[in-house]
Amino acid sequence: MRYASVQYSILYYEFVDSSRTFYPSYGYPLDDEWKSTTATNGWTQGFFPGVLWNIVAYNATRESLKRAIDVTTPTAA
Repeated sequence: MRYASVQYSILYYEFVDSSRTFYPSYGYPLDDEWKSTTATNGWTQGFFPGVLWNIVAYNATRESLKRAIDVTTPTAA
């Protein structure tokens, strides 16, 4: 779970850099970037926030809670 926490913190900053409008969708092992999907459209829009909330449940820190809330906000609109 620690590894997942580190990896998803990296993805969180990519989300912030995308003006908070795109979630990571999938990636290929040899690529250096993730393919994205819009944060407010599609049946997978809750997966990225859901993983971040699971990380909060595993290790609740202020930073992990902030990430989960920030990423959940676009789907609430």
